[in-house]
Amino acid sequence: MLTKLAHQNLLGWGATGDIAGYTVYYSERGKTVVFPRSPPLNPPTPAQEANRDRFRAFAEWWNACPTSYKTQVERMCCRAGLRITGYNFACYLWCSGDSACWHTVCLQAKEFPAEPPFYGPP
Repeated sequence: MLTKLAHQNLLGWGATGDIAGYTVYYSERGKTVVFPRSPPLNPPTPAQEANRDRFRAFAEWWNACPTSYKTQVERMCCRAGLRITGYNFACYLWCSGDSACWHTVCLQAKEFPAEPPFYGPP
């Protein structure tokens, strides 16, 4: 039933990912693959935990930023022609610390937000 529903593009769009306890994706041959979602069997490794903590810290930082800053970063991404959201761009900068990328995009967009988002943990 779910396979047939997913194959018909649920609600008019191709639904993929974890949906109602099932994982849905399309194979290389164009067939819909559906199987019950299974939790990871092993506890996370220390490296996985550190990576998750880094993304969690970024999300907390972003949520604490004023709306005006978030809007400015979104606008900056649009003006620079990036096909990425402001959130994802800031997350990349947080994780990579790529100050050259930040300055290049600021110059291209002619936008200069007060604080670059690469103050996250290494």
